[in-house]
This record gives sequence, structure tokens and C-alpha cells, in this order.
Amino acid sequence: MKKLTRSKTDRMLTGVAGGVSEYLGIDSRIIRIIFIILAFFHGIGLLAYLILLVLMPNTQETTGPFDGMFNQYKSKEQSTTKNNDKRKNLKDVQEFDHK
Repeated sequence: MKKLTRSKTDRMLTGVAGGVSEYLGIDSRIIRIIFIILAFFHGIGLLAYLILLVLMPNTQETTGPFDGMFNQYKSKEQSTTKNNDKRKNLKDVQEFDHK
């Protein structure tokens, strides 16, 4: 049985159109064109897209359009914390002003 989920491979932004196309067995370009055409009718296409975005679950391996950027940041953050763990913490250090 097919589940309506966002696509992990056929995505432009969030994978909604790709997921609908995989579920219906239609080319994703046709679904995207339908969303665009419906967007000109009082925003129905945009509203439908946003509703599907909220209701359609991601597949477990799916990442969003900006997740790569945040994953890079997290990996840098984790690497700096690993380096900080190797550093020695100095205690009872006195500071002097040199004139």
C-alpha cells in the first residue's frame, strides 16, 4: 500500500509535489504546473501546497532544503567541541597589564 509522503529524491523545495506525483504515478512537473495554475485562482494552489506541506510526513531519510546548511553548522560545532575537550583548562591564572 502506498503512503503519501514527501519525496526524498524528486524535490525542488520540500518534496510535496514529488511525493504527490509518486503517489499518483504522474510526472512531478505536471503536479508543479497544476500547483502554479491553481495559485492564480485566489491562491488555492499555494494554500493546498502549504496544507500538504504540514500534513505530509517526511520519509525517515528525507532532509529539507536548508538541512544541509544546518548539518554543516552542526558538524563544525561538534568538531569544535571535540577540540575543546582535548584542551587543558587553566585554573588560578593571574593576568598582568604590561606597560
